[in-house]
Amino acid sequence: MSRILPLQSVNGIMSDQKSQAEVFVYGLVHGLVTPDEVGRWAEGLLSATPAPESWIIELCTGEERSPKELIATLHTVPGASNPADVNAGVNNLLTRKNKPFELFAPELLPPSFVSPLRLVQYARTGHFPYDPSVWFIDAASSHARSLLRHVRDVNPLYVPFAKVGDRFLSFDSSAKNGVVVVDIVERIVAQLESAASWFDSYEQRANEIVWHLDVPG
Repeated sequence: MSRILPLQSVNGIMSDQKSQAEVFVYGLVHGLVTPDEVGRWAEGLLSATPAPESWIIELCTGEERSPKELIATLHTVPGASNPADVNAGVNNLLTRKNKPFELFAPELLPPSFVSPLRLVQYARTGHFPYDPSVWFIDAASSHARSLLRHVRDVNPLYVPFAKVGDRFLSFDSSAKNGVVVVDIVERIVAQLESAASWFDSYEQRANEIVWHLDVPG
């Protein structure tokens, strides 16, 4: 069973079938869902529909059909989709790409530094809104310690936690975990906001990203 369903459901059945179909089309095109997931959704519709339409029956054999065939059938689902629902569904699918990651061990960090709870939750669960512009640092990666060293060369009280472009988002342990942006080449630092405000802003931005459904018609 998938950890996150593409869209919110009512009693396990999608209230907007066309929106769900478009989410699945996007997911199949971009490798975010499997044919089996489409088949299970259709089976739920089949069991709840007294007189199922042909497209529902066709999708029930999703695991036996190619993504291209499923996409063709999904395009035949009648009705008009809700763009906001489709975007939310795609956003949830992309969120499934996130994985748990490791944080730096306490002995590598400034004394008394404690990672913000939100980052700890992200790291443990891998469940956080997906934003392709922000890459959270996995302390288990081969280059993580060198990143930490370069950032702390700029200021030993900085603790990097994410990468944006060629710069690093870091907590300033001297300022109650305020967030700064560090350029380790130019050794430039830009002050941002508190950790709590940064995470609030991150989640809001990620949830508001509009995903263009560049899928075949």
